Amino acid sequence: MAALLDTVASDLETMLEGEWSEDVTIESGSITETGPGVFDLTYAETLQNGATAQSKNPRVSLYAPAWALRLGLEINDINAQHFDFTIRGVKYKTFKTELDGTGWALIYLKRAKV
Repeated sequence: MAALLDTVASDLETMLEGEWSEDVTIESGSITETGPGVFDLTYAETLQNGATAQSKNPRVSLYAPAWALRLGLEINDINAQHFDFTIRGVKYKTFKTELDGTGWALIYLKRAKV
C-alpha cells in the first residue's frame, strides 16, 4: 500500500508542479523562496448541508515535502500561519491549512493588508 501511495504522490507532484502550476513566493522570517503551486482564485466547495457554494477565499496547493526542503521547515498549521505569499503579484496571508495525507498542503488564503 505504501508503494502505491508513493507512486500516486509522485504522479501528482509531476503533474501539478508542471502543467497546472505557477510561481508562488513564500516569505517567512528571513526566508524567501519561489516555487511551484496550484492557485485557485475561485472554486466551488460543498457545504456541510450538501449544497455547493462559490469560494470566498483563494487557495494554493503545495507539494509539502518539496517546499519543506526549500524553506527548511515543515509545512503544517503552525508554520503556515507565519507565511506571507505573493501570487500573481498579490500578497496573501494564511487563513487555514489542510494536509491531505499524501504530501499535499491546501492553504486557504486571505489578502494581506497593505
